[in-house]
Amino acid sequence: MLSNPPPSLTSPPWSSVTKRTVALIVVGLALLITIRLAEAWSVIVIAIVLSYLLYPIVDFTEKYALNRINPPELRRVLAVMLTFVIVMLGLTLVILLIVPPVISQLGAFADNTPEIVTTVEERAKELLDRPVKYGDNTFNFWEEFVEGDSGANDSETAGTDLATRISSAINVLSKPAVSVASLAFSFFFNVFLVFALMFYLLKDGGKFIDKIDNIVPVEYQGDARRLIYELGLIWNAYLRGQIILGIIMGVTTGLTAAALGLPQPLVLGLLAGLLEFIPNIGPIVAALPALLFALISESNTIPGLSGVAFMLIVMAAYFILQQTEALVVVPRVMGRNLDLHPFVVMAAVLFGASLAGLLGILLAAPTVATVRLFIIYIWGKLVDRDPFAHVKSVRIPQQEDAILPSAVKPALAEPDIPDREGEIVHGSKV
Repeated sequence: MLSNPPPSLTSPPWSSVTKRTVALIVVGLALLITIRLAEAWSVIVIAIVLSYLLYPIVDFTEKYALNRINPPELRRVLAVMLTFVIVMLGLTLVILLIVPPVISQLGAFADNTPEIVTTVEERAKELLDRPVKYGDNTFNFWEEFVEGDSGANDSETAGTDLATRISSAINVLSKPAVSVASLAFSFFFNVFLVFALMFYLLKDGGKFIDKIDNIVPVEYQGDARRLIYELGLIWNAYLRGQIILGIIMGVTTGLTAAALGLPQPLVLGLLAGLLEFIPNIGPIVAALPALLFALISESNTIPGLSGVAFMLIVMAAYFILQQTEALVVVPRVMGRNLDLHPFVVMAAVLFGASLAGLLGILLAAPTVATVRLFIIYIWGKLVDRDPFAHVKSVRIPQQEDAILPSAVKPALAEPDIPDREGEIVHGSKV
């Protein structure tokens, strides 16, 4: 049986060296466990990101739609559940409106794949099957590198063979695998976990921020609130900004493709919107299918426009769209909260892909901005300077009306947190 009263502690207080040693060991073990459980972390990260995006909807629903329901705990739970229902209905509506025509256009593209491959082969041969003389020698790129020693010169046969190989690969990939049932179970189990984690994050997210504030030493609580505020600006700008940019670029690209007479404009628009989430690289990749379509087809809206001329016009249109996005849309939608050089973003995308796959690619930019924020803070403390005096990110325009999760908003209400330029964060001086 347990003794009553409980035994007293007899160990002496830890010395500074012991405290630092234990802290380093704990941090090292935490990093090791984090690396070993990388796959599990992906589910947690997805739940955190989705919860962050839905937090304003839950707050709005709780404050305006369910404000008469008591007690407050029940009101919050109902707000979370109602938000889930609203989101699911919205996704269902989008799927019903977009998926059928997209599937139809993808089916048409699949049916035309052999013809497209053959056309690409023919156009490539027209461009590359030309002898180039240098001195007494003659070089033919097509014969040397494409046909090789086979001597095959029938582009139609080559195109058919390539199309056959592609079709065979598609058939192999489409065959049911032995582990389909286990994969399906794993998928639905992960989806269930994501929704369960989201429920508790949306219900008690503010309490987590309070816990962080409470465990931080009193003299550092203002710093912690400021860091949370800065992180809110970074992630709010990126996550919601990327969604808005994806919608804008998807719609404008689809309309532009339709106006130019490109085939499958809906697919091209959807592809541009989805790839917008991959910084710097995504828009370039999204333009490649459009250029290919223009090269092998004729415009449906401009008579006589086809081939290289059509491709150059499409290239110019995509270039104008991307430059307009970079110079006009991005500053207005996202502000300059990330302020990362394109080289840094592309390197972060490569590292993110190797560490966390697709999730690492999508979250590479804000993660680097987050790491930079903490490095700037630590460096400022090391050299006895204001850590936030030289942070180059600029606030979201009209940030008083910006939608920030309520868990972040308490930092905005602190009267003693100065702005980067020495002004007060709240009130009319922002």
